[in-house]
Amino acid sequence: MDTKPSVAVSDSSSSTPLEPYYDRQPVASNDKEKNIMCYPKPGPRCEGHLKQKVATAERRAEAAQARLALLESLKEATKQERREALGPKYRPAKFDRDLASAQAEHDRWQGRVDAFAKEAEEERQMRATWGESPRQMNRERYLKQVQAQKAKEAAREASQARKAAEQERVKEERKANPPTKYANAKPNTYGGRCPECEQYVEPGAGILVTRQGKKRSMHRPGECPTAEQVEQKKQEAAAYAAKPHPNKYAGKCGRCEGWVREQEGLTFKRDGNWYLVHGADTSACEDASEAANIYQKPCSQCGGVVGPRAGRSRKVAGKWVTFHSDGDCMSEEEVTAERERIAKEKAAQEEERRKNWTPKPNQYAGRCVGCGGRVPAGLGFLIQTEDGYGAVHKFDSCMTDADAMTGWAQYA
Repeated sequence: MDTKPSVAVSDSSSSTPLEPYYDRQPVASNDKEKNIMCYPKPGPRCEGHLKQKVATAERRAEAAQARLALLESLKEATKQERREALGPKYRPAKFDRDLASAQAEHDRWQGRVDAFAKEAEEERQMRATWGESPRQMNRERYLKQVQAQKAKEAAREASQARKAAEQERVKEERKANPPTKYANAKPNTYGGRCPECEQYVEPGAGILVTRQGKKRSMHRPGECPTAEQVEQKKQEAAAYAAKPHPNKYAGKCGRCEGWVREQEGLTFKRDGNWYLVHGADTSACEDASEAANIYQKPCSQCGGVVGPRAGRSRKVAGKWVTFHSDGDCMSEEEVTAERERIAKEKAAQEEERRKNWTPKPNQYAGRCVGCGGRVPAGLGFLIQTEDGYGAVHKFDSCMTDADAMTGWAQYA
């Protein structure tokens, strides 16, 4: 005894699944002229449906033929004539591709017309002999459609597999040979986070790109670290931060609250917080209570000048004070002589500056600072006074009081 297949097969022209043909009971059609047998539900194999499929295919083939004829007639035409005939969507670079596409479209619909016409003819011949063995003919036709549907699915799966393999091959080729999109990109002057991998890019180790209207530092193509490398780098950074190492920035000591200069203390990370200390134990804080002075300041004990790194600095009442080392403080005579020497050096530097000073011409007219007369624009000098900048006559050109009053009288 034959077992009835229960697979529902759908035709490409209808979304309604086919029922097993041998389970349907043929009934008389309402068409009195032809008196054909049709199924209770109009299916994809009924005569009306086949006629509709043939008519649709013929209509599409005629439209494809018309477009193909139009494109072939424009082969030797100019670009202006093609644009007038094809409308605003015409693209000169795509004309040959449009022509080939129109030819393929015409061939496809013409093939469907022939296939549907052949199918309709077979259906008419079957219906002519309907009364002989309808059940057997329906079963054979159903099994043939099932086999055709399986062949279509197998071809579709093979096509998808080929496309997937081609995409994978293209990815591998691009990975092996990175694109030269950024071949002429400038190197990054400053560091920053790469927009591709979100990792830090050292200055000069990447390239400069524009993302969302802003300049960003990015790794060169193919140089972004992998997930394993990023995780390993994080572990190494965490281990380095947990181990005490020289401080990169100055700050307050976490033990004595004294100031720790750059590279003179230790820093480490605990529980997500950074700590800064003078040294490994408290003795380092005691030794750092008096450190070498960095700047030149007067001694807090004798008043003499202490040059850079020539004395000591101590924190008193929250402020740093400078003093000489033990036994280096000056007497009053030495302090006075030192101050006179510094004053003379400053005076000599000021005199040298005045000798080498090049006066700047006055851009605007104004009253002379020396004589009070008018100084036209560009005929004097610009000097700085206690009240700001002012104009002055050139050397030995100042006016007398009478000339100054006469000079201003014409502008009164």
